[in-house]
Amino acid sequence: MQGMSQSDPRYTIKGASEAQQQAVDLLASQFLLTDERLGSITKEFRRRMEEGLASDGRVLKMIPSYITQRPTGTEMGSFIAVDLGGTNLRVLRVTLDGSGGVSTDPQRFVLTEDAKSRSLFDFMAQCVETFLDDRNIRPTGLQPPIHMGLTFSYPVQQTSLNSGTLVQWTKGLNVPGCVGRDVVRLLQDALLRLGLRVKVAALVNDTVGTLLSAAYSDPTAQMGVILGTGTNAAYYEDEANVAKWKGEGGEIVLNMEWGAFDSDDFSVLPFTQHDIKLDRKSINPRKQAYEKMISGMYLGEIARNVML
Repeated sequence: MQGMSQSDPRYTIKGASEAQQQAVDLLASQFLLTDERLGSITKEFRRRMEEGLASDGRVLKMIPSYITQRPTGTEMGSFIAVDLGGTNLRVLRVTLDGSGGVSTDPQRFVLTEDAKSRSLFDFMAQCVETFLDDRNIRPTGLQPPIHMGLTFSYPVQQTSLNSGTLVQWTKGLNVPGCVGRDVVRLLQDALLRLGLRVKVAALVNDTVGTLLSAAYSDPTAQMGVILGTGTNAAYYEDEANVAKWKGEGGEIVLNMEWGAFDSDDFSVLPFTQHDIKLDRKSINPRKQAYEKMISGMYLGEIARNVML
């Protein structure tokens, strides 16, 4: 997209005074990028990706998921999963038919303000209990525990297929006492407090889950992207390119955590005064800079700031 001139008819307001039209042109110009600017952003984004592949502690975390095989589409069975997003929590039963087909039985719960600030994992366990009881599939003491997967859409430094340490909260959540702790253990403890015979057997980021879900029915799928309350992506990377990962020469799914791009120095993305104001008043200033520019939780507030 090339730079905008004041005569651009897309931004001409019929009946506006010259001063009003100039104000509109100036506002619109802040949100337009030249091809050259887009190219420089892309180049820097790739450089930050390479930094994250080389070592931990970088702006783009490029977190290994411990998933080193692609779905074949022939997997079969019925499974329970919990999907924690930024606004809702879903508990669902997923059935794979062995030929790339998937059916789901979901139940959605809206995150309460108390869950967002204090009791998240107990809230999640209560939702699992409700789901199992509503379907009369709660295991008794004579039955083996149900194995459940956890999709967790917040930055976690994964340490195994079923463990991971919370790096930070994003998307408006701020539950104390959780950063630096294993999110699987926190949920497992909450399930035990309710006496539920449920074992959290796997942990994935929501972008990883999106990619694997697509790959089950379409083996050519290469990337999963989330554009919702927040934003993030996951993709298949050759293990040889991930210096911080000791692989066997195949490929691995990486959780990019791309919402943090340019959060270290705010020097690459085209920040406007409206973006800066939003970041300053957020619960996590100077974090998740890219996410705050494009995702659902923040766009409404940016639009409100523009109109003030």
